[in-house]
Amino acid sequence: PDYIGFGPLFATPTKPDYIPIGLAQIAQVRQEATLPFFCIGGIKRDNVDTVIAHGAVGVVVVSEILQAPDIRAICAWYREKLLAANPVSH
Repeated sequence: PDYIGFGPLFATPTKPDYIPIGLAQIAQVRQEATLPFFCIGGIKRDNVDTVIAHGAVGVVVVSEILQAPDIRAICAWYREKLLAANPVSH
């Protein structure tokens, strides 16, 4: 595999049959994973700060992006949010 999808963190209409796993294990996955991992499931603007605070470096957002009036703007907002929280050193 190339990456790990970790979730769903929260209830989401794109995964109605899955039970949310919550935030508690994000930091552990970040420490132990040997592949990039992306938190997924019910992530939105109103909870992404909490997801990042628990150790997420990457997130997957589906519903909010697909429903946005300006898809480029919402994607840019998430990109800046994640880069600000996890700056890349060169």
